[in-house]
Amino acid sequence: MLTLAALLLTAGYPTSGLSQTVSILNDDREHGFGFMFKHRGNCYVALPHHVAGADFYPRVNLSTAAPVVSGTGRMLRPFWDGIDLALAVASEAMRDRCTATLDDLAPSREAQTAGRAQLLRIRPDGSEDRTPLTIGDRGYLSFTGSVEAGATEITQGTSGAFAFARGEPIGMAITSDDPTRALFMRSEEVHMNISRFLSQSGGAVVDRTSSATSTSARTGTLPLVLVSSSVPASEPSFAPENMVGNGIFVFEPARRMVFDFRFEPDESHVFKRLGLRAAPQDGYAVPKNIIIQTSNDGSGETFSTLMRREVAPDGSFDTGDIASRYVRRLRLIVLDTWSVGNTAIDQVYAQ
Repeated sequence: MLTLAALLLTAGYPTSGLSQTVSILNDDREHGFGFMFKHRGNCYVALPHHVAGADFYPRVNLSTAAPVVSGTGRMLRPFWDGIDLALAVASEAMRDRCTATLDDLAPSREAQTAGRAQLLRIRPDGSEDRTPLTIGDRGYLSFTGSVEAGATEITQGTSGAFAFARGEPIGMAITSDDPTRALFMRSEEVHMNISRFLSQSGGAVVDRTSSATSTSARTGTLPLVLVSSSVPASEPSFAPENMVGNGIFVFEPARRMVFDFRFEPDESHVFKRLGLRAAPQDGYAVPKNIIIQTSNDGSGETFSTLMRREVAPDGSFDTGDIASRYVRRLRLIVLDTWSVGNTAIDQVYAQ
């Protein structure tokens, strides 16, 4: 995600931190936004409670501004019913773009009292929409932001978008009764509640444990963790992390279908076999031609091609035993599928 420090210099003011907005899709196919930040080694997203979906599904899809990176967020709901606030633990795919901090949600006095701001939203193509606002009805917990004449209206799906003044986040949109205005929860309120929760819980909510344990529970397999997926899930419950956990990963075929994995712990392991299972079900397509690449580079920037193979029509694939080598990262590239439509992968495992 592009950092907003360079993009949201309203009137040329410097910023005290790097602020980031992500687009959110829940299992009800509803869109919203959130603010992504890092804290004690983890990456989180602050968002309105209702953006997580009416049934509060366990995962949401996340995507950044261009160049777009897609990932998922595991939902947490530690707050009381009366506050429209929730927290998501962002998947590892988002970590390199997660540069803001929790303290960025505690704006300066100058930003808190600003009379004008910008509402930042992300369009489907990853470009940014910045709408000028006039701030009014400022209260202890909230304020109203009104769209200035000639600016883009506040449409459905704006919830979770932040208003920025002097480049600092000052409030999160939570509701709107008119396309020209929205009610914002003040950033100080968001900061106070999230900070208290993370302080009490020790910030120890990590999203990679379950996926690593799930694959390592299979006899003789190495603990794989998904690092990134170039395509988002069709629905958050069909998250790409399911390839190394429970459930299935379902996605819409694209020109670029690349999935990067690492081992847990993040170090070189002796690798000699890779398998994939994508049993056809519910009319989903399965991968056909694939490329397997490996890397012993911790940054995951340099890969060498191990092989190009074809997955069986029933979705089963196994390299069999190959010459052992030290590997730190694995990359699976899906070139095409056996049929049209959304594609499903049940599991990727290594030995």
